[in-house]
Amino acid sequence: GDGGFVELSGKGSVRLGRLVDSVDVSATAGHSGTLLIDPNDIEVVAGDPETTGDEIGGSPTSKDTLYANDVSAFLGTSNLIIQTDSGVMTGVGNITIREDVVISWTSGNDLTFMADRDFVMETGSRITNSTTGGVSINAGRSIQMAEGSEINLGSGNVFLENYTAFDPETSDLAAIYAAGMADGILLTSAKIMTVDGNIDIKGKSGVG
Repeated sequence: GDGGFVELSGKGSVRLGRLVDSVDVSATAGHSGTLLIDPNDIEVVAGDPETTGDEIGGSPTSKDTLYANDVSAFLGTSNLIIQTDSGVMTGVGNITIREDVVISWTSGNDLTFMADRDFVMETGSRITNSTTGGVSINAGRSIQMAEGSEINLGSGNVFLENYTAFDPETSDLAAIYAAGMADGILLTSAKIMTVDGNIDIKGKSGVG
């Protein structure tokens, strides 16, 4: 059969080791399952908790940290959704991939980011897949790709959209919609490439 669906979140905090050792939603004969990680703010940093001795962790009042090698390994067996929520405690709902961090996998599984506020790829950060894996990025306010950052896929699709990730009537972004505070999609000497897939970019800024 197909893999299942798991949501990982916590009111106080989330503490665990490697994703690949803690959650299994793979399927040997069917479609891969999906893991949803849903804290306040997330930053993806270099390394692997197995080699650094660190753990994946955070709380509603601080950033949750994910490790690039762990994310890459998890995508080898399952789909991954990384989502933030600014409506809990003091978080603002950002997702940040730190400078020179590389997320790379070769399966056909998909990586999805849903930032309640901003999605940021810092200088030199990269997301790569050489087969059919796709990347989807949604952000309530802005998507920012800094100099030297890139998304480079084989035959997977790339989808980027800001300002429409959440229902403006019910989400914590209602104030952003009302004030017209969307900042659009900002690519600064960045690259988005797919050899055989589609690239769909939908940006909106200002009021209206």
